[in-house]
Amino acid sequence: MRLRRLRLLMFLGLFYACKKDATLEPLPCGWVHSNPYKIYVEPLIQWTEDWTATSARFNPNNPNQFAYLEFHGTWHEKSLIVYDMTTGTKTTLATNVAPSDPSWSVKDWILFQGFNDYQIWKVKPNGDSLIRITHAGASYYPEWSPDGTHFVSLYDAPRSGFRSSVIRDHDGNITDTVWGGGAKKWSPDGDKLALAGSIEGPSYVYINSPKNVITIPYSDDSDGPGMFVLGVWTPDSRSLIWSRGGEKLYITEIATSETTLLVDSQECVSQGDFDVSPYGTHLLITEIEEFYVKDKHTINKTSRLVLHNMITQEKMVIFD
Repeated sequence: MRLRRLRLLMFLGLFYACKKDATLEPLPCGWVHSNPYKIYVEPLIQWTEDWTATSARFNPNNPNQFAYLEFHGTWHEKSLIVYDMTTGTKTTLATNVAPSDPSWSVKDWILFQGFNDYQIWKVKPNGDSLIRITHAGASYYPEWSPDGTHFVSLYDAPRSGFRSSVIRDHDGNITDTVWGGGAKKWSPDGDKLALAGSIEGPSYVYINSPKNVITIPYSDDSDGPGMFVLGVWTPDSRSLIWSRGGEKLYITEIATSETTLLVDSQECVSQGDFDVSPYGTHLLITEIEEFYVKDKHTINKTSRLVLHNMITQEKMVIFD
């Protein structure tokens, strides 16, 4: 009994010390990896999130317009919005949208995934002609082909639940199956589908088949371990833009595997999803900022949508 009480008193003493450190330590950002008492401190910290937008995708015919997902209430349920940077107007196309990137075709159809039904829908940029085009199993991550005649998506077959990547026509009918079970990125020339492999350490991008591989570098210059995000192709189909850990954005030329830093890191800010403009001059980036509020033991997490000029390195906040 005495031994149990002694252990309890030791634990409470350690817990109090950790709590005191948590109160006094001036943590600038949300994450507390540098804190040696992380296992005890984290339960004391509460999170608040104020997300504005995510998953912004350019209109391929007009670089002044983009579609994005707007939060309303919860992380999972969003609205699909079209924003015009020239006029500053927003048009709501659909609500109850799943957190999956929309895709805008050259034929002016926007694909998105429904939240409740796990099916693919398409709609015109003005909100007209909202149509559900898949009906069986579950479908995810649709992406139009460059000519807008068909799209690739993940597909969970009914009953078996077997996941595959399929090609569908513009009406949602399956026409072909392609290799790999992850989300694909279609090159603008229509000849290549890219799929990222590996999460930590050296990462790989498969182009059209498992045999055609480029290695993404892993070093101190590329953020170290962390989630690898295969972003987008450049308009000339020669390079891929990607990030690891969300701190920086890089561009890798497919033919040579030469990699260049594109967007540098900022304190307490990570790069979320991103898209490149039709002319390859700008990036639409969801920036996520986390900061620790010392007196309230609260981590505030906010997002903002920024337009980044890849030539001048200047950026403009569209809204936050």
